[in-house]
Amino acid sequence: MPPQNPRPCHTVSTSAPSNPLVTPATEADLAYVVSLQKRHADALGFIPRMALLEKISLNQITLARENGDPAGFLHHGSLARPEVRVFQAAIQYDARRRHLGMALVDDLVERAADAGAKGISLRCLSFLEANQFWRAAGFRLLTTEPGAKGTLNVWVKKLDVNRARRFAFSSRIHRCPGCGAPTTDTWVRGARRLTFCPACVAAAENN
Repeated sequence: MPPQNPRPCHTVSTSAPSNPLVTPATEADLAYVVSLQKRHADALGFIPRMALLEKISLNQITLARENGDPAGFLHHGSLARPEVRVFQAAIQYDARRRHLGMALVDDLVERAADAGAKGISLRCLSFLEANQFWRAAGFRLLTTEPGAKGTLNVWVKKLDVNRARRFAFSSRIHRCPGCGAPTTDTWVRGARRLTFCPACVAAAENN
């Protein structure tokens, strides 16, 4: 992700989600989050177990619950930034039609707004049914970006239109240092992110 401009400080709310269907994830929920991530790996990608545990400690993963049992999760970035990013969101197949996904999003919108954020963004592979969900949740399609598994739809939502009138969502597209082609960062083994395009990374690995 390209460096961003310095950001103003905000007071970040660490209170529990107000929606009874949503709770903060705890260390005891790590196994569930890892399991659901593996089940939906094609859509969610892979984040190492220890990285997820760190995000849980930072209150950046929330769970949706059905009859007290976990039924999905949402993983987001820092609420102290003007643009809060959703990294992963998944609901168990048997619970998808029970509005739990919307409860997770509504909770994040409320907490991000309370923390002073101006917008929320996410990337979603263009061929996934999840795109319909994000539109229904009030997000708009801003642009598309290239991704390792295909075209990514960039969905955004401003939290306060009047206050965020001059706010612009950031782009992950930049020039590859190797060939100059427009690209986004490329993830490689070891959860390392490189600024080179996939073609240049593959060429370097083959040499």
